Amino acid sequence: ADTYKDTVEQTAVFGEFSYDVTDKLTLGAGMRWSEFKRDTYNRDVFPEGLPPFAGGGIASNGEIRSKGKDKDTLYKFSATYTIDEDKMVYALFSQGFRIGGDNAPRAVATGQVPAQYDADFMDNYEVGIKSTWKDNTLQINAQYFLMKWSDMQIAHWGGVGPWWVGGTVNAGDAEAKGLEIDVKYQITENLNISGSALVKTSEFTTEYTTPGGSVYRKGMIMPNSPDRKGYIGITYEKPGSIAGADLWVYYGMSFQSRMWNRSWNIIQNDTNGISPSHNESNFSIGLDNLGNGWEVGVYIDNVFDQANYSYVNTSGNTYSGIFGSDLNNNVRTLAQPRTTWLTLRKGF
Repeated sequence: ADTYKDTVEQTAVFGEFSYDVTDKLTLGAGMRWSEFKRDTYNRDVFPEGLPPFAGGGIASNGEIRSKGKDKDTLYKFSATYTIDEDKMVYALFSQGFRIGGDNAPRAVATGQVPAQYDADFMDNYEVGIKSTWKDNTLQINAQYFLMKWSDMQIAHWGGVGPWWVGGTVNAGDAEAKGLEIDVKYQITENLNISGSALVKTSEFTTEYTTPGGSVYRKGMIMPNSPDRKGYIGITYEKPGSIAGADLWVYYGMSFQSRMWNRSWNIIQNDTNGISPSHNESNFSIGLDNLGNGWEVGVYIDNVFDQANYSYVNTSGNTYSGIFGSDLNNNVRTLAQPRTTWLTLRKGF
């Protein structure tokens, strides 16, 4: 059994102002001072009848009581320039941080993670445009961003021993940078299209070695961070098209490039820990305002019945491994197969 209690108290003072330099240019600045007080209690006991892997007995995993506080002053600066009533560009700098904490005692006892991890900090830089075109039928928003972390907190599993050999570490510095675009276009009165795209890189920028000897290399990519993903959706609507009812049709497709799922796989260059690139399509069609408040729709998810998976866990440190079984090793989170359903609704 695991008893865990975590109480956090936050005190903050903050303020922000903006100044119109001209009719088109506005500058802004802000500041936030905050202090977090944390009180953590964690007690682990191992069930009787099973071997106490940490050694000793039913209470061999021990208990911990930790109190501490983190505080910092964060800043924000911005500038916006209005090109005309339909277009504006902007630049932004902002900061943030996450408080530190404690790792589970039995994980600490393995030597794979430290007893405590520190706060981490982030500087965020953005430049972008928000705009509408073609008599407000076309909307284009785009931004380039750069996020820099210091002492970045990351979940880490040592890759050896039972499943509890894991916790949070401060893995040095890291950064993510990229371009994000959102588009909406009302092509005709009945037809519209929308889409988004993200292209980025995420990597560690300093080398860090964990207490267990795992090395986060400089230039190593970050887990759970695909470098490309996107979406496109097309909608057609025709009011009063069939027996006075409103017809609508929708098709959408999403895409994501391959992605490492766990930092341990990256460290070991174990490509079994990669989720491959994949796309998935959804389709739906329906009639609204059929009369007397009735609506009908047909929905099809994963139209092409693709066997995608978005996550894979290569860890063999499961309960089944205790008994010499490889059950639950290399578990993949599969996409739902093609699913079709009919809906009928009536409003009252």
